[in-house]
Amino acid sequence: MSQEVLLEIAVDAPLPGTFTYKSLDPVATGCRVMVPFGRMNRKLSGIVVGQAEEKPGVRVKAISGVLDSTPVLSESMLTLGRWLSDYYLHPIGDVFKTMLPASEKVKTKVSWDLTDFGRGAWEDSSSPYYPLIRALFKRRTPLSDASFSKNRIAAEESLGISANEMVARLDKYELAQRQEDSGFTRLAPKGESDESAQASGGDKLKLTEQQSRVFKSICSGIDERGASKPYLLWGVTGAGKTEIYLQSIAHMFSSSDDGQALVLVPEISLTPQMTMVFEKRFPSDVAVVHSALDSKERWRRLDRIRKNQARILVGPRSAVFAPFKNLELVLVDEEHDSSYKQTTGLHYNGRDVAILRAKIEGATTVLGSATPSVESFNNASSGKYNLLELLERVQNRPLPEIRILEQKPSRARGQTVKGGLESCDIPVSEDLLQALEDNCARSEQSIVIVNRRGFAYFLYSLKEKSSVSCPQCSVSLTVHKGSSTLKCHYCEYQKSLSEFTSAEDDYLIVGYGSEQAEQFLQRKLPNARIVRVDSDTVTKKGALETILSDFRAGKIDVLVGTQILAKGHDFPNVTLICLLEVDQMLNLPDFRAGERTFQLIVQAAGRAGRAELKGRVILQTQKPNDLLIQEAVSQDYRAFADRELGFREAHNFPPFSKMVHFEFNCPHQDKLDAYMNLVDKAILNLMEKQPNYRETVTVLGPTVPPIEMIRGRYRRSVILSSKVQSDLWNSAKYLKLSCAKFPSDFRVKVDVDPQSIL
Repeated sequence: MSQEVLLEIAVDAPLPGTFTYKSLDPVATGCRVMVPFGRMNRKLSGIVVGQAEEKPGVRVKAISGVLDSTPVLSESMLTLGRWLSDYYLHPIGDVFKTMLPASEKVKTKVSWDLTDFGRGAWEDSSSPYYPLIRALFKRRTPLSDASFSKNRIAAEESLGISANEMVARLDKYELAQRQEDSGFTRLAPKGESDESAQASGGDKLKLTEQQSRVFKSICSGIDERGASKPYLLWGVTGAGKTEIYLQSIAHMFSSSDDGQALVLVPEISLTPQMTMVFEKRFPSDVAVVHSALDSKERWRRLDRIRKNQARILVGPRSAVFAPFKNLELVLVDEEHDSSYKQTTGLHYNGRDVAILRAKIEGATTVLGSATPSVESFNNASSGKYNLLELLERVQNRPLPEIRILEQKPSRARGQTVKGGLESCDIPVSEDLLQALEDNCARSEQSIVIVNRRGFAYFLYSLKEKSSVSCPQCSVSLTVHKGSSTLKCHYCEYQKSLSEFTSAEDDYLIVGYGSEQAEQFLQRKLPNARIVRVDSDTVTKKGALETILSDFRAGKIDVLVGTQILAKGHDFPNVTLICLLEVDQMLNLPDFRAGERTFQLIVQAAGRAGRAELKGRVILQTQKPNDLLIQEAVSQDYRAFADRELGFREAHNFPPFSKMVHFEFNCPHQDKLDAYMNLVDKAILNLMEKQPNYRETVTVLGPTVPPIEMIRGRYRRSVILSSKVQSDLWNSAKYLKLSCAKFPSDFRVKVDVDPQSIL
């Protein structure tokens, strides 16, 4: 006879903590179950995180079913999930949902269907239940939950009873029943993936003396089976970091029969390039995941990792949750990149999670970058990480020469839009244009980086003396000529340009983006083959890969695009990089603005001169004498990092303190302000209860952020920071709990270690 057991379950619901359920049979930790939840006993999925203690006097519900015969999350992944929930102040059930591959997530489909008795009442007009049934069910066929709710609300007035009472009567008289289908299917993996190129010729390269020293250090860490501290590999662009990654994996393979490696890359644009390199060296051993894959294909590739049919996984931040069987090496390329930070749902940093997962799994971690994040460099300087340096390019190739062209502030009023948009002259130096023309004449390639996408910054009304703004966000609409629209880059609101080109009012376009830069260069360089790369041109599946492949094949002379072109690409024939509009980044009201500007300049410059040909960089700026610009031009990262750390320490910014950013939002400004008064009182109440927090925790706000409204919701910010992590977390938890009982139209987003506070 089976003995009833109590299970602690993390339910897929936005609530803190776990819940206790009972089961007639034991269920392994890490398996998924279906449970009845709440007053309506909705069927939700959950992860069993362990056995629960008996709670006398508390009624415990039974689980509805078990979804897995074997755990979908290992003990190490459960440990990681608990840490993520505690550290990022996020509901543990939602954390585990984030960690599961898409095909492992349970989506419950709800429908409503008449019982046999209900069908009889639907046909019998003399039945006392006929009005109710007819109001809710237009036909005798099942209804989706959305349709049922719509009919129920519409019937309230005609029936004179509440929507909830209708449901109660349906249940009481057994007229209809609510049905739930978890829709769960475990996708059967296909045969061996054909994604791995069966290429040969991927022989390892001879390492330089510097590379050899770095490689030996990493091998020592691998041999110690994760006992060493994480390695920060600071290597200038073109120093051969990728070759060290490859040989480190080969060393791990030689010492472990089943060891696996995770290679994180920050952008989908880097995935094809990294895939090609790794597949050539390790045929049939590589699986690749990225956001462009559908859930079935993604699961098929992850299943190869789970079964150890593939020993290397290449992917973006979400790959850190992959179901490795024996993870022994974690490589984080371009570790400084802000795209490792998830900005919706669970606000985790993929780089930081990778470090922790490696520690839990006993794996070795290597973080690589030419411009390490200030936090990572400080960890290396303080001894928390092992610092490895590669400060020379392979084959003694020189770093590219960076030339500054001072750009005088423009006083031009802009271009009128009456009659349509025409590309006009933009503030691009004649010297820069000549350099591009000369480069094309030598059959060498160039990259031009513009900091904004679209045709122009915004449309300006001379009559209203203001820009045309988004009705749902506190930002100007960006002009897009190709689609003949004004677009909001926050909520995707669009408005036709024709409304303004035919209006009596005069409108001017102000500024320029990548779209106008492309057209301007095509006009100035008619013989050059110029193609644009930004999020507008690569929306179609495979478009980015095609453009980059054509560029590598020499079918394109000049690539024009946004920052996506500055990240990690290796094009041997690129000898000229042109940077426009970097001053905008430097002027942002964010303490990380300087760091991001420095990284962009140095990373972009690193795309030039990576083979036999010497590279050059042209930087247009209105601040040629700015110290940060000078440090970037000389590529003096250490000078920049030392100065930046001094600035951060003086102002108690990270890494010398921890920071938690609260965003409060509501569709009604007056309501939001009333709620914020309560938030302010909660903060004052906390300081009264814990007077020592006045000394250890700094509170900034509530304040109005630079962009006050996004997607029709007004925003307010509160930033908590402290050198004492326990005090900060206790304060943050108290503030979050204080807002838990606020009405549903008031929302709270919590971002621990924010990468942006705009």
